[in-house]
Amino acid sequence: MKKYLLLLLLPLTLLLLSCGGANLDPAFDKTELEESAQAAITLGESGDYQSFRALFSEEVQEKMDETFPLETFQNDYLTLVESKGAFKKFSTTLLVGKEDEETGESFAYVIQTVRYDDGKLKYTLCYNTDMELTEYYVK
Repeated sequence: MKKYLLLLLLPLTLLLLSCGGANLDPAFDKTELEESAQAAITLGESGDYQSFRALFSEEVQEKMDETFPLETFQNDYLTLVESKGAFKKFSTTLLVGKEDEETGESFAYVIQTVRYDDGKLKYTLCYNTDMELTEYYVK
């Protein structure tokens, strides 16, 4: 059974890896995306909410007061990160480009796996062409 599952997952994994960065708008630099995402994750984990908030586009910052206020940042996000133990390393990174069908605006998604002493977290960050964060998820 495990053998068949591996055979099913292998082509999907290869497809995802081969697409990594392939759809990126030329306005994005792969190295800058990876470095910016890792810096954003590190800043978020530091607990400096105001500096972390400043990484987002103005539109998102305005919404953060009600959707992701300081209390949620401290009680949910930082608690989740702390539950994983000490940071070990940034591991797998996947880059995916996307264009908004309505506006034609290009976005770049960085999917970054981070390893800790007691597990791992997968971050998904989305950047606009001004390299401002528009989305930030962790699971």
